[in-house]
Amino acid sequence: KLEFRQFCNLSAPHVTIGPYSILSVDEGYSAITINNGKIDIKKGGNVYFLDHENHQFKSFVPLTVQITAFDDAIKCATADNVVVQFEGSVSWKIEDVETAAENSVETMNWGGNSNRSLLSIIQQDVLEQTKASLSQFIGQVNYSDNFGVSSGKVSNIQPGVEVPDGTPVNSNDDAKYAEPDNSSTWVFDPEATENMVTRANILTARIGVTVYAINIVSVYPEDKLLQQSLAQGAVAAALAQKEETAARGKARADLITRREQAEALIIDANAQAKAIRIKAQADAVAKEERAKGALKAAELLSGNKLAQDLSRMEASVEALDNKKTFFFGANPGAVQSLLANPNIIKKDV
Repeated sequence: KLEFRQFCNLSAPHVTIGPYSILSVDEGYSAITINNGKIDIKKGGNVYFLDHENHQFKSFVPLTVQITAFDDAIKCATADNVVVQFEGSVSWKIEDVETAAENSVETMNWGGNSNRSLLSIIQQDVLEQTKASLSQFIGQVNYSDNFGVSSGKVSNIQPGVEVPDGTPVNSNDDAKYAEPDNSSTWVFDPEATENMVTRANILTARIGVTVYAINIVSVYPEDKLLQQSLAQGAVAAALAQKEETAARGKARADLITRREQAEALIIDANAQAKAIRIKAQADAVAKEERAKGALKAAELLSGNKLAQDLSRMEASVEALDNKKTFFFGANPGAVQSLLANPNIIKKDV
């Protein structure tokens, strides 16, 4: 005699039919089962039939990257005994499902049924290890040196503040300045974060988990009075930075103005030098042409006696033109004899 017992939704990932089970495991997941006391991992992308009562399904395990936020702010004490609080998250992934199941799955419940899944157990373990890594790191850092307002480190040579020896740091003419490195603390430094991740992975690897990143959102002291002092210091530092930026901009503008003025003077000097050079070249050409003309005239005069006499007379006229006083190579008494000479002074008859 047939008897109706129940409806079975075959689209569900885990279907139980009496002592049997059907598992549909999607890609990106694995299923943990216990087969007669032994852990049996079922990989994703398949459907499995558990054919007896002692082959039991325990948990689905995601193989994707998980991001778990800190439930509460993590409190750690620095090397100078200042308690600071962290807010952030941790990125992690289950790499070895079998190792994770062996170290984290609860196959036997001594005190009754347990509702904790494998994922929640591993998540809690990862958070605890993250807190331990942060505490180990912060315990080596002085708050006053690394978290205060004056903790900004200044690089040796960067654009922004003039280098003492005046040597440019690169091929850019404007790169004779050094700018402060605005990384406020070590905890936000990529190298420090990588060290924390490395410490965390030392133990999480034993449970089949790899930590990819510890993301710090904020760091602040637990003491409210210290927070207020830091806030006031931050305002003062911001004002100082604003003034420094304005001064740096003015210095850059003055530098550009002086450079433009120098370039204008150079252009003007080059123009004047070019004009003088052109004028000198023109004078030289003119003199050369006059010399060529005089030479040609002399060549023409050398073959014509009349032209020579006329030229000599023209030169004499030019020499005596507009002159009233003459000097001769004799004494004043010779003037009377000169005037009495009939060859020079001819009388009209």
